Amino acid sequence: MDERTRTRLAARIQQVLLDQTLRAEWGKLCAQALAEILRTPVRKLVDRAKLGAALDAVLSRESVEQWSLPMARALAVLGTTRLQNRAEPIERFVPPSARQNLEALVGLPEILPPSLVQELAQDPAIEALLQDVLFEALKQFSNKVNPFTAEWGLPALMKHLPPFGFGALKSGFDARKAEFEDRMEPEIRKFVQGFSRKGVQRLAELMVRKQKEPELVALRVRVLGLLLARPLGELSPGPDDPRAKLAIDAGAEILGQALGDALLRSELDEIIDAALSRHGDSTLSAMLDELGMSPPAPAVLAEACWPIAEIALGTEAVRHAIEHAIAEALAEEPSDGSADGNKELGAKD
Repeated sequence: MDERTRTRLAARIQQVLLDQTLRAEWGKLCAQALAEILRTPVRKLVDRAKLGAALDAVLSRESVEQWSLPMARALAVLGTTRLQNRAEPIERFVPPSARQNLEALVGLPEILPPSLVQELAQDPAIEALLQDVLFEALKQFSNKVNPFTAEWGLPALMKHLPPFGFGALKSGFDARKAEFEDRMEPEIRKFVQGFSRKGVQRLAELMVRKQKEPELVALRVRVLGLLLARPLGELSPGPDDPRAKLAIDAGAEILGQALGDALLRSELDEIIDAALSRHGDSTLSAMLDELGMSPPAPAVLAEACWPIAEIALGTEAVRHAIEHAIAEALAEEPSDGSADGNKELGAKD
């Protein structure tokens, strides 16, 4: 068979592959192929060396920067854009069983690691916040009990004094009042600065010790309920919001770092080797059963993937592969050892 004939034959085979008859049978063919794959031992389905090379290529820094990170950013922007328009509460997408699990989680007696609470308690920002709260509270309290300003103090007494000589007395009273207030504020600040550190430590101890108390457990469950009741759009900043941009960029960078990390790569190698050691001689179906997994309906997925398959089957690369297969098949045909026999085969072709 000459090259021109092989080319025509390959084109015809390719045409048959793209015919509507195959299109109608595509789902069945994929189902049969999947059934055969499921009956095959796992070790025969995995070329360990080639799989490792593929992972190296997919998880390389270049691949992550050119594919994974742009895709993650695009999906994140699309997601925040869509969520901004959703008024449904989060709980609509949380099934009852999942909510029960979440409530059980926040209800655990030691959901907050004590070491984390203690670490936060040592942060200067927490101490500064407590100082502000204590200062404002003590200042308001001092105004309530200050004898120069309280309704029950000297102002109330002076209302009952005779008007004679009241001006001089009031002048002296105002002077003492200003002096008292000038001295009171620094004393409050001094007290707060000394007390705040101990107060934060005490607060941390109480949080650790009392987090299993029914009142605090109920509080955590109530906070979870309030969060789940909030609309999706309220909890999702728009893509133009600086918060969203910072979060998306940070998430993409974390993803890139994780995917390109040597530790992750070594962990994947160990997982693959362990899986092959445990399941390599089992069929894929048996392995999935042991893992509690079942393959999806192949016919439905095949129908969805047909447009991609159709494009792939129509490429020049597939046609050349068919030509190559035809040439190899003809080369393997048994020969009768005579030139006439070869001529006869060529004439029939």
